[in-house]
Amino acid sequence: MDKKIFEKIEKFVKDENNISKAVDHISKNEKFEKEEKNELIKHIQGYINNIEFNQEFIDNYCTSKTIEVEKFIKEWDKNRKSFLEDIITDQVNFFSEIKRQQQYFLNVEKEVKELREFKEKAEQTIRDYAEMCARLKKDYENLSKRTEKEKAEMVENASAGICNSIIQIVDNFQHALENIKKTENPSIDKDTVISGLELVEKKIVSILSKEGVEPIVCLNQKFDHNFHEALSVEENSEVEDEIILEEFRKGYKFKEKVLRPALVKVAKNESNENGQNKEEKDK
Repeated sequence: MDKKIFEKIEKFVKDENNISKAVDHISKNEKFEKEEKNELIKHIQGYINNIEFNQEFIDNYCTSKTIEVEKFIKEWDKNRKSFLEDIITDQVNFFSEIKRQQQYFLNVEKEVKELREFKEKAEQTIRDYAEMCARLKKDYENLSKRTEKEKAEMVENASAGICNSIIQIVDNFQHALENIKKTENPSIDKDTVISGLELVEKKIVSILSKEGVEPIVCLNQKFDHNFHEALSVEENSEVEDEIILEEFRKGYKFKEKVLRPALVKVAKNESNENGQNKEEKDK
């Protein structure tokens, strides 16, 4: 084979402009920066300079492509671009893979940096919340202590108010006793004593009412187990069944809550009950 053919091949292959075009065609899906492309071209030039374009190289190439050497030489102008691309394809792909790996590690490094920053922010947030929780706990403890103290003071003041009201009742009792002791009449005026006791009773009822304590209404009311407790039952055909006839002990409620139920006597009207049973049977 004529040596001029090898020189022609070598001249075409080593031309920087031809290498640049081949690189562009092979790496058309890659986005090389200008510096990266120049570095790649420089690398390929060094690679090509180490290749000896002789009969053996051409024979091996044609064998790998399953084409005849004579045909390849004859159609050189047609095949030269693909020839150049074939011998540098591996180098371009290798360079592209290196670039992808570099980008991958850059992304990993960026993610690691972001994760570290996130970790630092998260740790700072945890510290802030821990400090806030500690402050809230301390504030809650102080509030609880203050609330307990205020509650105790309220109870103490309420007790003092009730005691002060009871003292006024004691004053009335003492005043009545003093008057009885000072009277020269050996016989005690019943009406006077009753009047004094009624006055004391009114005073006590008034104090209880101001505190929210009210008596439970009983007489002539329908028996209600929520407010009444039956001590006895009396048959009585003149009133409705379960009507309260008598109150043995007064019951009281504190703001709708039963302090103690009233002890009462309840009427039982059998005739009324039988009449109801009969009406139910008729229905």
